Amino acid sequence: MKKNSANRFSKENKEFIVLSILKGELFLEEAMKKYNIFDRRTIITWLRKHVEANQKT
Repeated sequence: MKKNSANRFSKENKEFIVLSILKGELFLEEAMKKYNIFDRRTIITWLRKHVEANQKT
């Protein structure tokens, strides 16, 4: 059974990865390699959710 990256990371870890990308500390591809995330759509989904959540506040 393939592990789902979304369930493998805590909310805090997802937030850390997203903020690292948004601050320019990591490129998306670097984050994928560093955290063993095999599908770029996983991080893109996290980015979208982050942006949407912060637009509401």
